[in-house]
Amino acid sequence: MLFEEVKAYYFLYALFSIPICLCAFLFFRLWKRYDRWYLTDLFGIFLPGFVYLGILETSLYRYFGLSKTLANLIEPMILGAVCGILFIIRCFIGYRSVQHSRRISLLFAIFSLLIGALLPFLMPALSE
Repeated sequence: MLFEEVKAYYFLYALFSIPICLCAFLFFRLWKRYDRWYLTDLFGIFLPGFVYLGILETSLYRYFGLSKTLANLIEPMILGAVCGILFIIRCFIGYRSVQHSRRISLLFAIFSLLIGALLPFLMPALSE
């Protein structure tokens, strides 16, 4: 993959994940006064896009005989939206159950990374 193509894929991921997560963060931080945020929250927001791109770039993906084209530009958008929705769910559960907030943040990061790792294998290659 070319560098411009990688930038386009990650831009589409960030275009869908970051605004959703930023709105949820501001809502819970300013209106609900929720202040339990961890580094794993940032990992769960930013790293799934890199994991997704890493799998597309490695020979592991080509080992299974799979190939993706530019027609699969919808995948980063789906991944971004799913990670954003997972972050909203993490915020609601963390707000309701403050004593388990660290565990919930870690589970959010694990599920986001897992979705980022499995999405290239679960979505079929689209024809151009």
